[in-house]
Amino acid sequence: MPGRSLAIKLTDESHVVFGGRVSTLKILVENRSEKIFREIYLSPPPEYRDERKVMGVYRDFEVTWGGGVRKGALLMLKNDETTLRPGEKGVIYMLAIARAKENVGLKLPLEVYCDSSKVKDAELRVEVKCHNILAFIYRPRYVPRINKSLQPLVEKVLKTEGLPEVDTMIWPVNISEEIIRPRLQVYFNDNLVAKITGDIGTGIVHISDITVHRDIYIGLAPHPVTGEKRWYWVLRLWFFWLDPSIFDEVPDAERVELWINPATERVDWVITDRHWREVAYKGPVDYAKVRITAGSSIFRGRISSYHPPVVQNMEKHLTSQDSRDPNVRPLTIEQAIFEKLDSEKLEEL
Repeated sequence: MPGRSLAIKLTDESHVVFGGRVSTLKILVENRSEKIFREIYLSPPPEYRDERKVMGVYRDFEVTWGGGVRKGALLMLKNDETTLRPGEKGVIYMLAIARAKENVGLKLPLEVYCDSSKVKDAELRVEVKCHNILAFIYRPRYVPRINKSLQPLVEKVLKTEGLPEVDTMIWPVNISEEIIRPRLQVYFNDNLVAKITGDIGTGIVHISDITVHRDIYIGLAPHPVTGEKRWYWVLRLWFFWLDPSIFDEVPDAERVELWINPATERVDWVITDRHWREVAYKGPVDYAKVRITAGSSIFRGRISSYHPPVVQNMEKHLTSQDSRDPNVRPLTIEQAIFEKLDSEKLEEL
């Protein structure tokens, strides 16, 4: 049976999901047969599909994906290859948000398809953790491991600094620049730290159904000028396109991460994504000016959507390797959080 030849499991600690946050589900798919599989994708069963949005809903647990394939999360290897040969491994990324208020273990049923035919049922086991200090440790999107060596630093910062005040303001019509596009502004302790414009909504001029989620973390990165390692407030903004529309290919999701220096409250780094690669922009700037432009392309008969954020007033500094390659670590500036630092050294940062 084809289904027995495909092994599917969560990897890089992505089985741990923190309540109220958007988390990566990094799913490793391995072909253990002598056969070739094409167009593999994972989909919530029909009874768990939302009636209006392209997503799966398991009571207090929601999953979605990017790439513009409504029927499910498609397995794509580097170079946009969709064929999994014998012995090969690939990665599927899904995004989850748990709205539970208490710790709980869940079993998420999924259906596995190849060439549009269902080949097996799969089950992902996740642990939802609520009210947990580890939720504030920065987890890279494509390598969502939890660096517990940062826990003493996180506890110290939250005890001495407390959480900053973060506000987002949305204008559906961006009159200030005389164009009919929405504008979103982000304030950190009353200081403007980002102005995001472009196709951030859906519809003919992208001014409706604007869906934004924000999370805040503490992470480590080098200072963009001195190179010295220090801690940062990391404000991660998620933009979602989940409402079916003839003007957008859905579902899709994009992130804009603002790495804010607590000493200056300036934006030292911004991290975004472009076609499954992490992109880091270098500051410092008072605020990041970001533009999101929607579009679609046809590749091998399949329509793919994209809404890549581009930072207009910062230098593009680093681009990671392709995150769809299971043999690489697709990171940019946050390589620092995977270095082995002892607690004594962390207290000095």
